[in-house]
Amino acid sequence: MRRHWGWLKWCCALGLLTSLFLIYRDQLADLRYRDIRWEFAAAALLVCGFAVLLTFTRWFLLVWAQGFEFTYRDAIRLGFVGYVCNFIMPGAVGGDLIKAGAIAIRQRSRRSVAVATVFLDRLLGLLALFLVAAGVWLLQSETTRGGIFLTCAITFAALGAAGLIGLFLLLHTPLLRARWLQWFRTVRVVGRITGELLDGVALYQSRPRVVWLAVAISIAGHFATLSSFYFSALALSPTEAVPDYFAHLLFMPAAEMAGMIPLFPAGLGALEGATMYLYGKAGFVELNGFLTALGYRAVTILIAVMGVGYYVSSRQDVREAQDVLEAELRVENRVG
Repeated sequence: MRRHWGWLKWCCALGLLTSLFLIYRDQLADLRYRDIRWEFAAAALLVCGFAVLLTFTRWFLLVWAQGFEFTYRDAIRLGFVGYVCNFIMPGAVGGDLIKAGAIAIRQRSRRSVAVATVFLDRLLGLLALFLVAAGVWLLQSETTRGGIFLTCAITFAALGAAGLIGLFLLLHTPLLRARWLQWFRTVRVVGRITGELLDGVALYQSRPRVVWLAVAISIAGHFATLSSFYFSALALSPTEAVPDYFAHLLFMPAAEMAGMIPLFPAGLGALEGATMYLYGKAGFVELNGFLTALGYRAVTILIAVMGVGYYVSSRQDVREAQDVLEAELRVENRVG
């Protein structure tokens, strides 16, 4: 099952996406009469590309703060490798794991800390997503005042506040030395990963400004990503047929979270379904939400295509990273 799970995930995702196409096949047939506003499509591509570069910059800062020999060019190369792997990787590992394996190969003397930078990068990105979604609630529109949107705002606000408090405690207090926290290192399943995260955070306590800068970069990146969603909507649908900009800022983080479900590679199918659902709850035609997600999907695939050159030139790193990760999994299984 583990050996074929990568392909099975693609089957599930494509099956879900195919079912959505079949349900709306008549409406989709009418798209040939709809004009595409290419200026908005170009804007979606530009701001999404900018957001991707910001994620590479954030990771570079986290690695640089650890004193590794790591250049910004390395961050872009491995960042694009991970980004492409999110779409085409047939194995059981995703883009983040490939990045972790690749940087671990380059930094053998401090492998656990190098790997921890990838996971910390992801956690800071999630924290920024929560903060953006909670903050824009103050700019709510008539279409997003109650119901599920209020639930989303409260949930993201609680997660964002908890994340900020936790980050402050980890960076500015001796919490890491607490006996109960160190106990998690001994847990059989998650002990190793927890230990890597704790060691990585401990080294950032001497440079907390780098971490807070990474959070600020993440917030800017998420604004760019969510703006790309909105521009994708305007490219394929009339302005009055889609929620306003601030509505997208509020509810699209929930769609992004759905797209992170491990069952669906690159969020394929889950992102589209969640966007349709949220469009419907906002009082708009679900088909337009489907088109928005497809437009954004096309933008991200185009960016991935631009990064294929990095992937092809780094195939040896990808294979070595997979070997390292599979070896680590075998060790964990024997220990377990």
